Amino acid sequence: MPRFFRFFTLAAILSLTAGFRAKADTVFNVDLSSYYTPWSSWTSATATGSESITGNTGSGLSFSDPGGENVTVGFVTQFSNYWPGSVTISTGDANPLSSDVEVNTLINLFDGSSGNQVTLVFTNSDSATDTFTLSIDQTVRDYHDNNNGLDGLTGTGSGVTAVNWWNNEVSETDGDPQYRLDAQTFLLPSSWAGTTLTSMELIYPTANGNQATLSAFQIDDLGGADSPTPEPSSLIMAGAALLSAVLLGRKGRKEGRKRPPPPPRRGRPHRGPWGF
Repeated sequence: MPRFFRFFTLAAILSLTAGFRAKADTVFNVDLSSYYTPWSSWTSATATGSESITGNTGSGLSFSDPGGENVTVGFVTQFSNYWPGSVTISTGDANPLSSDVEVNTLINLFDGSSGNQVTLVFTNSDSATDTFTLSIDQTVRDYHDNNNGLDGLTGTGSGVTAVNWWNNEVSETDGDPQYRLDAQTFLLPSSWAGTTLTSMELIYPTANGNQATLSAFQIDDLGGADSPTPEPSSLIMAGAALLSAVLLGRKGRKEGRKRPPPPPRRGRPHRGPWGF
């Protein structure tokens, strides 16, 4: 078998066995229960949220917050000692990150002001940080529609996108839902591959005189754990390996048919009693 064909067949087989271990989407929901803030100062409708586990807007994001619990940060004069201005949430996720990781959150405001509203700081196991800011009318808005002109959600911001995840399907006079939860998606740096996401800090500026709520926090590793699904490149290499094996087999059979028969064996020469 020619050396080139042997090398090609071996390379194709190795690529096939490696390529069939494709990457799968791995989702980790961070447990927020130890950070929840009581809702004693709000009405029952606002307190419960009444959202389902998967939302109802077809956003494609699946969170778990059926009871409306949340983590609140901010500052309101009459409740100055009620909520902290910031909170750092440990993820508890020990899975190494790939180079393609998104973080999804459910964050809304109460009577938010104009401009930048919420700052999020992600920290990995190497102490590197990545910071994002949510702005009103773009990537964050009030939980309830109060007709203050700040109820829009364009869905795009600096390094972050947003989409409505749940609403109670009751419209206010301006056409916006009465109650809603919006999801934000943040893309982490690809250079964080191999590290772990250790924490997220949620910060609300005291100058705004209000607060923000976090209802869900999710790590979505788009290049996470291996799965047995073959990648397209693997299928191509599989076909190449099979074709190479077939051609080599045919070539070997043809060469076998063309090989001349061996010469007849000659008998030993007759020798006389004296050896000649």
